[in-house]
Amino acid sequence: MTLATQAAADFLKFDGLEAVTYVARRTDEQGNPQETKIAIANALRRAVGYRDRSLGVVSVDDVATTWHVRKQDIIDPVSEAVVTPQRGDTIIDGDGQKWGIRSFDLQTLSVRYRFVSVMGEM
Repeated sequence: MTLATQAAADFLKFDGLEAVTYVARRTDEQGNPQETKIAIANALRRAVGYRDRSLGVVSVDDVATTWHVRKQDIIDPVSEAVVTPQRGDTIIDGDGQKWGIRSFDLQTLSVRYRFVSVMGEM
């Protein structure tokens, strides 16, 4: 087991993991909008930190949260390829609330995405 796979496995031991749906919004070759919905069983929700607010990623007035998702969990169900996140994709939590992704970055040896998202934004 490598350090990267150990870090990914450790992530699953966090308390408070929840099932969410990741919605990837893309356009096809003709410019038509396409949505791919991906069920993710183990997403971790955390508060937005001072860094994101101070850098202007989200404002003081935004209802925002961060989501942590393993890279290997964002798989297109049809092509079985890893989906590369984009700003404007959406995470839908277990209560049906939509969270628009404002920014994202790979963390923990590039095996986990951290998404900063705003409620209701799409």
